[in-house]
Amino acid sequence: MLFLAAIAASWWLIGIVFALGSGWSFLGVLLGLVLVICSLVVLVGISEDVPWAVWGTFPFLAVLLLTGMFLPGDYYLSTFGEPVTTTVAERTWVEGRRSKDDHYRYVLRGADGRLLEEVIKNYGDEPPLEIGAPVEMLVDPRGVFEAREPSELGSLTVLWISAAGVVLMTIVLSVMGELRRRTMLPKGSGASKADDSERPPTKRGSGNPAESDGPKRANGSRRSNKRRG
Repeated sequence: MLFLAAIAASWWLIGIVFALGSGWSFLGVLLGLVLVICSLVVLVGISEDVPWAVWGTFPFLAVLLLTGMFLPGDYYLSTFGEPVTTTVAERTWVEGRRSKDDHYRYVLRGADGRLLEEVIKNYGDEPPLEIGAPVEMLVDPRGVFEAREPSELGSLTVLWISAAGVVLMTIVLSVMGELRRRTMLPKGSGASKADDSERPPTKRGSGNPAESDGPKRANGSRRSNKRRG
């Protein structure tokens, strides 16, 4: 189905945008919102305005969007990334809106001296990393995608569950929409067409006055003969 193929292509596109780095996050979020809104509109149309089409599919689409933000980039780096030992070059303390959101931000320096765009955050009671501390990272050999920690690699279980939910809901809503379209057909429209097709064609006059007036003329000649007799 073209609808499911479009969702799969959009999922990969969102993953690629997020893998480019934090500077592309806004575009990735925008693409994700467009994907969710367009998908819900299409599903409502497929189901012929089933009321729970939006609420039944939205959780699966939301989880699928979240997996698209991380999994494509994670699994690309797990397959093609090069493990590199980096060192902490900068450390900054950031205060969040709540005390539990306070954290450290780290900027890493690669073996070639290049600063990595990846920022590691330490939350809770974890001991902070000191300047110069080694950190293992996965780096894209082409330098296109943002480096990530190997521990950040996600699981495919959530992806399969959300994808299966979207596919199942699409099939169910498609079947319900087809049933609703059949019930919305005008009653008796099929029967009337069948009756009209079974009726024999009515015979009409060919327009020849001799054929239409033949019986009348015959009767008239008989009456004139009786009078003469």
